[in-house]
Amino acid sequence: MGTLGLGAAVFGFFLVARLATPEGVGQERGVIAAFVPPVAAAQTAVLPFTPVEKELLTLSTRLSSGDPEARSAAAREALAMVEDKPTRRAMLERVLRNSDPNIQQAGIIQALADRGRTSLPVLPEAAAPEGQLKTYLTGAQFTLNNVNVATGALTGAFAGGGGNRRMSGSVANSRLILNAQYLNEGRWTDGMVIDLRIDKDFKLVGDVRTPTDAPVRLETPLL
Repeated sequence: MGTLGLGAAVFGFFLVARLATPEGVGQERGVIAAFVPPVAAAQTAVLPFTPVEKELLTLSTRLSSGDPEARSAAAREALAMVEDKPTRRAMLERVLRNSDPNIQQAGIIQALADRGRTSLPVLPEAAAPEGQLKTYLTGAQFTLNNVNVATGALTGAFAGGGGNRRMSGSVANSRLILNAQYLNEGRWTDGMVIDLRIDKDFKLVGDVRTPTDAPVRLETPLL
């Protein structure tokens, strides 16, 4: 009875600990390393991981400890320090998959900054109601001129309806919010708001709203 009780306690502890381990971390490192950062650091140093695996495991450890602000800062710092493109891409995907909005925010900002002035197409949903807003968005795209990695503020231009209009926005709580003018009965009008979030396929998805039109669902690629 004593042996059975001891065995049940030990294996029960590991079962409960695994269920309580942050998503993705316990599967890579094991339960103890997931909860004890010094063990995780020692594990990374002594086990025969490839350089890329070490980078990703170190990133996972930093993203799972500390307060939200510390984790977000760790994500920004890790992405800024890596120059190898395949490793950077793998780290960026890991940051974007994280369930913490603060960490996702850091990934979205860095991904937008990495694109430079490459245009991002706007793809309205085919099932969206027909109207002047959907017509304006069809074939539209936007370009970012400046992305502030520290604050998430950004500026650029929105091209649609045969013209380019100034655009501003920000990334906060894993959401990208853009503001620009749009064509309303042939006239450029303020008030178009694009509200996007990252999805599991690394696309930005959401909707476009104006004071005069029904919302239109859309998506745009991020990576």
